[in-house]
Amino acid sequence: MTSKTIQAIAIVVVSMGLVACGQGMTSKGLTAASKAGGTNNGQGADNNNDSAAYAPVPFDVQKVSAEVQADSDDAVEQANVAAEEAERYLNKIKLGGGRIEIQGEGGASRQLIIDKAIAKVLDKIYEKLQQSPQVFDTLRGKLADKISQLDTANPLHQSAIAALMTVMSRIDGLEARYKQLLGRLAGGMDVVINRLEVLVGAVPFPASLLVAIEWADVKRVLQDFQNKLQNL
Repeated sequence: MTSKTIQAIAIVVVSMGLVACGQGMTSKGLTAASKAGGTNNGQGADNNNDSAAYAPVPFDVQKVSAEVQADSDDAVEQANVAAEEAERYLNKIKLGGGRIEIQGEGGASRQLIIDKAIAKVLDKIYEKLQQSPQVFDTLRGKLADKISQLDTANPLHQSAIAALMTVMSRIDGLEARYKQLLGRLAGGMDVVINRLEVLVGAVPFPASLLVAIEWADVKRVLQDFQNKLQNL
């Protein structure tokens, strides 16, 4: 269970505690009729119809669960697509004619200074990658809000709470997969940097002077991208 999930649960617990105090520590799901009954002839009816004494769950639990699961799955899939895009692009960075260029783009990669061109692409990929944790937080908040509408003392609500908490835990699992994805991508940056370092080191003098300056700027862009991935 992640710290963000624990925070969401804490908010729910506090919310439920406030409701319980406001209701005099009685079940908010009990109807007025059930509170009036329970004595003499009414007692037998209460025992035979316990479920009728409690308010139903005020929303469709299956629908909420399905929506949250679908949105969280989409967040992970979008991160996977962005990571694959990054890997393909990084593998296209190479040396050609003593200059750093993007394979297959020809002169297009020279419309900007090469480090600026690379940074522009990687920034867009990073924007896609950073959306996933924002989605996870939003979905946790949605689940916490729904759980806060339920009463732990109401038997009809208890299974709903358990179902929503299961979905909350599932988000934790997906977020762990997302972190692993980022870790793999960040680790792969070392391979890219080392590959280019070797190529740059093999450029003969005097061309090596220009490519060394160019490489210093590109390397900084790659390392900045790596650092941002590690901090997501």
